[in-house]
Amino acid sequence: MTTKELKKIEVLALVSKGKMKMTEGARKLGMTRRHLRRLRRVYEKEGGEGIAHKSRGRRSRNAFSKKLEEEIAKLLHRRYSDFGPTFAAEKISEDLGRSISKEKIRQLQIKEGLWKAKKKKEKGYHPRRKRRSRRGELVQIDGSDHDWLEGRGERMSLILFIDDATSEIALGEFVKAETTKDYMRLTKDYIEENGAPEALYSDKHSIFRQNQKEGHLKGDLTQYGKALKELEIEL
Repeated sequence: MTTKELKKIEVLALVSKGKMKMTEGARKLGMTRRHLRRLRRVYEKEGGEGIAHKSRGRRSRNAFSKKLEEEIAKLLHRRYSDFGPTFAAEKISEDLGRSISKEKIRQLQIKEGLWKAKKKKEKGYHPRRKRRSRRGELVQIDGSDHDWLEGRGERMSLILFIDDATSEIALGEFVKAETTKDYMRLTKDYIEENGAPEALYSDKHSIFRQNQKEGHLKGDLTQYGKALKELEIEL
């Protein structure tokens, strides 16, 4: 993927997870909200590869052809109408002699009225945290484990350092897993490039503290948390 495609995917990942507003994402990518909304639908349906193919004006190789979709729909109705997406995907892959993903089957089952999409659970109300006013005052760390290569390689995690005041993606890197070593290395890279932030924040409090009780920030500092404390970076 090109740098431009990776940036697009990074922004779409944040928008899809509700960690960046649609308006902010559209501004960063230099496009309208309407166009970003279309890209988000592609991203949520086909993942990063779908975005890359769309950028290059090509149809994703994982997309169904009309003929294949009709063939799978017939199999679903005739043989697997009462099967869930996972088992149906396994059986249809055997029938066709090619790999068909569970997600593709689920989408087609919903389209054919054979499966109901699960409603998202309503989230409890949480007061919106006030955004910091100065660049470098607070940096959010976001780690996303995902099948970024769409089955063409191992799962990876994308670690992003996002400035809270500007929503700027200051640093981003794909890693095999979110390890202490990677967090410390990337933090060092961020500090060398931008200087030390006043504070770091992450939804995953366990990267800073261990033996925590849910809903409480108290707990023993991890190795990473201790390193940040020595640098006088607020957690």
